[in-house]
Amino acid sequence: MGEAKNKMNGYVMLLVLRYANLCVKADAMSLLPVSVMLDGEQKNLEEVADVSMVNEKVIAVLPKYPNTLFEIGKGVKTAHPEFKMDTVQKEESKDEDDKYLTFTMPDVDDDRRDLLNNGVDGLRNQCKVKIDTVLKQCGEKIVGQMTGVDPDMINEVKDQLQGLHDFFEKTMEDMTNSKKKEIEDAHQLWLAEQQEKEKAAQEDAAAHNTDAAKSMQFEE
Repeated sequence: MGEAKNKMNGYVMLLVLRYANLCVKADAMSLLPVSVMLDGEQKNLEEVADVSMVNEKVIAVLPKYPNTLFEIGKGVKTAHPEFKMDTVQKEESKDEDDKYLTFTMPDVDDDRRDLLNNGVDGLRNQCKVKIDTVLKQCGEKIVGQMTGVDPDMINEVKDQLQGLHDFFEKTMEDMTNSKKKEIEDAHQLWLAEQQEKEKAAQEDAAAHNTDAAKSMQFEE
């Protein structure tokens, strides 16, 4: 039972990390896979930089050591080429080398929504297969080790194992639904922004046409 719990929990926690790397909102967990090459040695990002959230869409990465900006940027972009990277001068410093990086999450347009949802479905299915396999394998081990034991006791233990599986499966489904809602909310925000831009463009065009008409009347 302990083996089953540890394995199922590990697969679900891995799913948490993988969902964090399907980036919609700024999340420090998305930078956990980032490695930076410094002095011929691969280092984790947290060893060479501090990370902070600017807002829901922007992460700031501040180097701990001078002259490492390029390597840090390369490391982040290798892990997340979809991020928009900008170099920012620290407000309190005029030193040209005293800069940090910001990474902006991409908009969830129609294509990215489909890509993200497909990614969620694929990762969720992989996780389900793994926890289902743990249920089957550990169930077989339990039965094998309880040979000759009262069948009611065996069924009770198997029910406990099934309950453990059902708990982690529900946790997985709740996480999946939450991630899909996050994606859809971001997509709806993008749609609203597109509508606002279209409306503004139409208003500008109407104003331009009105000005042009007035100008023609004046010339006449």
